[in-house]
Amino acid sequence: MTLYYISVGLEDQGPFSLEQLKVLHVERDSFIWHEGLEEWTTAENIPELNEVIINTTLHELTS
Repeated sequence: MTLYYISVGLEDQGPFSLEQLKVLHVERDSFIWHEGLEEWTTAENIPELNEVIINTTLHELTS
């Protein structure tokens, strides 16, 4: 199972599973890292996070 870390301000938070990320506020430009990545990248560049980003956006639109 892949575990993800999120950079928030000057702090790195995690690890989080994909299921846990679904309930967090993950934006397209949120910096994410997981084992196997050479460096931090934005959530929009990690294909498996597309569903998380979409769900967050839909939640914001319906709230």
